[in-house]
Amino acid sequence: MPALTFSAGLTGLVNSQTMTRKNKRNQKNKALVVGGQRRVAKKRATPRKAANSDRGIMLQMANSYIASLNDPFTFQGPRLGFGTLVPTAVNSMYYRGAVTSNADGTLALLIIPSVVQLLQFYDGGLNNAGHTSVAATDQSALQANFSSARVISMGLRCFPNIAATDAPGVSFQGAMPGMTINRLAAMTPADFISYPQGRIGIASNGSIATGRPQDPDSFIFYEQLINIGSGGGFSDDDDLPFSTPYVVYQGLPSDTVVYVEVVVNVEVIQLYEHSAAPMSIQQTPGPTLSSAFPSVERMWEYVSPKLGSVASNAITAIGNGLSSMIGSSAGKALGGTLGAAATRQLGSGLGRMLLM
Repeated sequence: MPALTFSAGLTGLVNSQTMTRKNKRNQKNKALVVGGQRRVAKKRATPRKAANSDRGIMLQMANSYIASLNDPFTFQGPRLGFGTLVPTAVNSMYYRGAVTSNADGTLALLIIPSVVQLLQFYDGGLNNAGHTSVAATDQSALQANFSSARVISMGLRCFPNIAATDAPGVSFQGAMPGMTINRLAAMTPADFISYPQGRIGIASNGSIATGRPQDPDSFIFYEQLINIGSGGGFSDDDDLPFSTPYVVYQGLPSDTVVYVEVVVNVEVIQLYEHSAAPMSIQQTPGPTLSSAFPSVERMWEYVSPKLGSVASNAITAIGNGLSSMIGSSAGKALGGTLGAAATRQLGSGLGRMLLM
């Protein structure tokens, strides 16, 4: 009997210990699984959310900058942010007016990003280097409120007033890199025409030329953009920070009136801490292009492949804009049944019809 009692007791003890170990193991496994799921989910959620947020900022800033470089007349662009810790704002220097061509039917126009030298036009004839400077319309307001600026984007848009019965003339438009005031002063309309990268078109269709950054120095703040200084804007030997947009006309009817629009979008530093800055926007801190990219070189690697041509026919550019808007509206009106290609084709056709 004692042996039986001992055996039964030992069996019960072994079973009890086995069950206890199983229970502990099961409880531990449950805790690991439940806790592990929580811990893994928490770890994964945070970086994914941050990555999505960073990518959203990058795309927003990059798309805003690309839109401004391609169409500076419509989009001012974002604050750039690179290399500065002081508050900045986005503003524009602009001019709208009319210039008359020479009696020989030639006229050259270009932009210098300075409120005192904004528009330069050559109306002395095909081989004459004489030119005239025109200040920005908002020169006084910009100089009263800001100390320096850097270019975000800029563009020149021209429309010759040519009768339908007259010869339409020829246009040459583009952007010249690496220019100084001295080099531009020595050039003639014929020199601009001979520039190999210029785009040729029909003058009566109008012309658009836009500038592009040239190197990291294009993103430096320049006092010459705003302040008059001793020499009046950029000095003769200063390298201009952006490529120079230009439009040249040849074969126009004598003394043709050309309507001109110039805009240079700039990021500006305020002259005084409490400056009224009547025309400024985005004066409060917020995302900048530097929020999305560590350097201007990395930014340009991403942005440059997505840019359009620096020169285009004004009618084509307007038609493309109408195509986009009309095609989108038409696609929505048809219940979204059109594909992207069909929508663009429909918009393009309707846009051209409106311009005929």
